[in-house]
Amino acid sequence: MKGKLTSVWQPTFYAPKLTEVTATFFIQNQVTALCCDLDNTLAPYDELKPRKAIFNWIQKMKDAGLAFFIISNNEEERVKPFANAVGVDYLAKTGKPFQDKLLMFLAKKGYAKDKVIVIGDQLLTDVWMANRLGMKSLFVEKLVPYDHWPTKPNRFLESFLKRRYRRQHHFHHWRDQ
Repeated sequence: MKGKLTSVWQPTFYAPKLTEVTATFFIQNQVTALCCDLDNTLAPYDELKPRKAIFNWIQKMKDAGLAFFIISNNEEERVKPFANAVGVDYLAKTGKPFQDKLLMFLAKKGYAKDKVIVIGDQLLTDVWMANRLGMKSLFVEKLVPYDHWPTKPNRFLESFLKRRYRRQHHFHHWRDQ
């Protein structure tokens, strides 16, 4: 994996822990809407309700005037209850890294691509989709060490990319902006 090929998975920003990222950071980077992955970004795949720290973080983002919505490749039965619990819009069965459903959702809701940041824990789905759309991305470390079985092949490939990006200092920490 050399050169431009690996750059398609390189995030705009990096955060080891999602809840450390401040609303000020997003505002300073001209972001008005947060497009956030669900599984292992906001919650483990086997938890249906938000943890208190995540609930509070989402509320802080909304209180700062940032729009917030969840996108997930998971089924609506998984995504809807979580989105309702935190009071945000959602898009289930997104098909990441394909971008068609997200583009239609953004148009329907009136979000400008250049004002939205995609937040997620996977380089091969969340970040790649953002890059294909010319959008900003924030790559976060997964919330818990375990994954749902369909994610495991991506994690194997992603481990090589993460090592390379770290070695070459290609993860741009959000605090350094």
